[in-house]
Amino acid sequence: MNVNSFFAKWLQDVEADQVDGKVPFVVPNVLGTGAVNSTGWADVATIVPWNMYLVYGDKQLLEKQYGSMKAYVESIRKIARDDLWNSGFHFGDWLFLSP
Repeated sequence: MNVNSFFAKWLQDVEADQVDGKVPFVVPNVLGTGAVNSTGWADVATIVPWNMYLVYGDKQLLEKQYGSMKAYVESIRKIARDDLWNSGFHFGDWLFLSP
């Protein structure tokens, strides 16, 4: 199905809810300013625009989201140590099979 318009609009909402580049756990952000930047979830700021470009070839979407994408990556770079983001809360793999 053609979801280009849906995700283009939703990515604008992601950008509108970013706080200092940090992406909320849910968009629209109903959880507050502390519920931001978890690996796997917040990566949506970079993964969705890129995959939308791969599927639809829409360069304009990448251009529109570039500021949001860059702000998200920079928010991680600010807290990473030795290029490793190992601080803060992360959901992790919630489907992990424990022996």
